[in-house]
Amino acid sequence: GNWPAWVPAHAAPHAHWTRAQIGESWAAYLASLPLEISLTVAGATGGQGDVVLFHGTPGNPFVGIHHPPGPANLHPQWAMPDHALDQRLTGITAPLILVGHTHIPMIRQWRNSLIINPGAVAHLWQPTPHAHLTRYALLTYRPGQPWAVELRQIPYDYQAAIRGVREIDAANPLAEQLAAMLAPPTPILQSASDR
Repeated sequence: GNWPAWVPAHAAPHAHWTRAQIGESWAAYLASLPLEISLTVAGATGGQGDVVLFHGTPGNPFVGIHHPPGPANLHPQWAMPDHALDQRLTGITAPLILVGHTHIPMIRQWRNSLIINPGAVAHLWQPTPHAHLTRYALLTYRPGQPWAVELRQIPYDYQAAIRGVREIDAANPLAEQLAAMLAPPTPILQSASDR
């Protein structure tokens, strides 16, 4: 249908290819899913168990939440100060906000909320340490205590993932780019004078 203005135009051929692979019934199912989910942990009182989930930011899954500026931010080109976050998260009050999109692991305190991005199942942006490991978060809620968050990383068979990307229909316009993103970083060889 109509290509959203907030999605980069270069992604259109890949999206059309993907739609052809999954078929119209799956495309319709995915289109019917909400862009945001709110839930409450059973037994939590006073709103402490409220959780909100969205891929990027409310209303736009292609704008991600990043770390604030500062020396701990490994990706300063994408730094997001609090005032920019305030604009993106207007009306959000849940103590726990779960996000994705950026592929960069993050635990960020914002106002009275904790924002968690576990990272990505496959490709993470350099210089994230061990960018080829798969990531997830373990979240624990205990009444009367703040959320406990543990960001985890484990190895996966990235070579099988790369083979899979290359074995699917060669008409995928982003296949080689995706295969390159799944590979671990190539070590930089030092010259003899650098050693």
